[in-house]
Amino acid sequence: MIHNNNWYNQELNTIYHEMVDHYNTAIIPARVRAPKDKPNVEGSVGVISTWIAAALRNEQFFALAELNKTIRRKLKEFVHRPFQKKEGTRYEIFRNEELPLLAKLPATPYELAEWKKATVQFNYHISVDGMLYSVPYEFIKRKVDVRITDTSTEIFYNHNRIASHRRLYGQNILAAGQDKMEPDLQDPNSASTQNKHAITSGADYYRR
Repeated sequence: MIHNNNWYNQELNTIYHEMVDHYNTAIIPARVRAPKDKPNVEGSVGVISTWIAAALRNEQFFALAELNKTIRRKLKEFVHRPFQKKEGTRYEIFRNEELPLLAKLPATPYELAEWKKATVQFNYHISVDGMLYSVPYEFIKRKVDVRITDTSTEIFYNHNRIASHRRLYGQNILAAGQDKMEPDLQDPNSASTQNKHAITSGADYYRR
């Protein structure tokens, strides 16, 4: 959360908001240090934690996988335990009331992204983690937002995507597109292009 002082100015950070959009769901965050905003959740977590911890207090485990397997078995027992003051179990409530309302998961898994800010340099490139990515020359000197995943690097200006590149790994590697150059630089035989390359051919941002 970026703002979470009360119910009226809550704002999700960009990464969290992307995940919400991907799964087509909604988030209603609780306020900081306000457990009464989610009493059912707080109560259930406390009961489950206490019940499982008490059941395993005299057991020893020598591998994390063994511990997790036992916790899953105890959790399954817990959700099938009958309520003390009403009929049914937690599993039956989930199966009868919640499961029919659940939507299918998206066809593709959510891909975690990192957001950064950058400024487009005079050579119509931005530098991200030591890599250089080209941007249309119209955005020189503009500040842009950069979305980075394991496989791609996307560049946005005023929430509009202006460039997209395959994610680069290494040091001082250039990802460039000729279509992003100024018109008089797109012709490799033009005087402007030859002069530009003469000035910058030794710079790190042209190293491959």
